[in-house]
Amino acid sequence: MPLNNVKVKAVIGILLHEHRTIIYAGHLVVEVDEEFIIEPSYEVCSIDNILYFDNIKAFMNKYKIPDTNDMKHLIKDFVSFTKLADAINNGELTITDKEYYQNQANYVEQKI
Repeated sequence: MPLNNVKVKAVIGILLHEHRTIIYAGHLVVEVDEEFIIEPSYEVCSIDNILYFDNIKAFMNKYKIPDTNDMKHLIKDFVSFTKLADAINNGELTITDKEYYQNQANYVEQKI
């Protein structure tokens, strides 16, 4: 089945753990056909039961952050990542430099 609509999307990711809560306020995922999300980050992908919110209102309807400075920081990060996702989707932010990928591959090989 061909993929018709693939785009990068800014999200807020939240993991509720019995001892702590982890919030990824600035995070990008790949959305396919507006039906499912592909998580590009190994770190986040390895977390079970992460919830994604693609807008501030949906997040705030479900979770409250009592510290206004923390909430301002979350909003600022989300807006920044939304702009980044828009740039990627509009073809403005692409890495097509062969040297970049070669350096990345060399780095990974050194760490293995």
